[in-house]
Amino acid sequence: MSMVARVREYYLLSDAAEDARRRPAAERDAVAAALALGRQRADAAEALWSNGHAAEGLRLAVDALEQTLDAASVLAADAPVSPAPADPPRATGGDAEPDREDDADPPESDPAGAEERDAAEKDAAEESGDAEGGAEKSAAAESPGDQSAEDTAEDTAPPPTGAWRALLAARLSEERFERLVTALRAAHPPLPALDASVSATHAELYKDLARARVDVDRAVAPAALTPGQIRVRRFSRWAVTALALVLVAVGLYFTLRTPDRVYASASAFYRNDRQFEPENAFDDDPRTEWLLNDRQTGWIEGRLSPPRDLSAIRLLNGHNRHYNDRAVRGYKLEVFDASGEKVHEEEGEFEQLEPSPQWVEHPVDLNDVERIRVTVTSSHRLGGALSEIGWDEK
Repeated sequence: MSMVARVREYYLLSDAAEDARRRPAAERDAVAAALALGRQRADAAEALWSNGHAAEGLRLAVDALEQTLDAASVLAADAPVSPAPADPPRATGGDAEPDREDDADPPESDPAGAEERDAAEKDAAEESGDAEGGAEKSAAAESPGDQSAEDTAEDTAPPPTGAWRALLAARLSEERFERLVTALRAAHPPLPALDASVSATHAELYKDLARARVDVDRAVAPAALTPGQIRVRRFSRWAVTALALVLVAVGLYFTLRTPDRVYASASAFYRNDRQFEPENAFDDDPRTEWLLNDRQTGWIEGRLSPPRDLSAIRLLNGHNRHYNDRAVRGYKLEVFDASGEKVHEEEGEFEQLEPSPQWVEHPVDLNDVERIRVTVTSSHRLGGALSEIGWDEK
């Protein structure tokens, strides 16, 4: 299945919905029960493995995978099953097929000959028993030390068979299907009975079994869903995806968006005291002020980042709070765009120093404004003071 088809099926669940409509409820229940039992045994295997009972955990992991494969076999119940190989003929100690002449009627009774035959048959049986016993002892003596035979048997284990093979080969990727088959080959008996016998190879086998079981579970699980459950799952996947996209879009907006900032500067401020710095005129707090030195002219400027489209510029005169001995009288307002070109200029005057100054508004219609400069040309009493410089955007 291509990536596009997988994504389409993930969100639409069209194949699962069609499968649920035609599949009997009893069959869905059987699949669900087998999957539930496989998951339960997988959880138990993990609990045993994590707590040091590795041998029992490994055996239960094999059981969990086989139980999950039973769910796949339910779906593939109509698939033909490979017949079991016929049992090989057993040797009888004599010819495999006796001559037909042996089936002929026995000769007439001969008491003397019968006794001789009975004695001969008894001696032959004793000799045959001695020979078989010696062969068994010889095989028993050679078997324990033949570790390579076990390894060879493990390497040449036949591929697992079952009705699920064709179904899972179609539903799993080639890599995952091969991993499943490899894990089943490696999991054939004998498995270690004692925890001390569990090796690093068995630990890798446990991981392969767990991954293979999850792969099979995911491939088979949609067949256990009812039509109602499929509708709920489809809605939840669309909802989660939509929410994730919204969160990503919001995150990108705040990540890539240039923050609104104002960089203030001035020709000077009173005695270089930070409580009278030019930032005070752009902090939206009328209680803080920018002050000039005694009886000096000067300018204050705010650079807007990013540039703005403005419909008005507003000024709030200062008064040197607590003293009421400083304020701007005459001023010149200059506005510059992002290219550095002056796009607006006008002059104004605050007629008197007021303990409670009021905003003065200058209507404008300007685009891409980057800098606003106010030059103090004269002041009230001891020197210039300005409380706020503000603006209205279009």
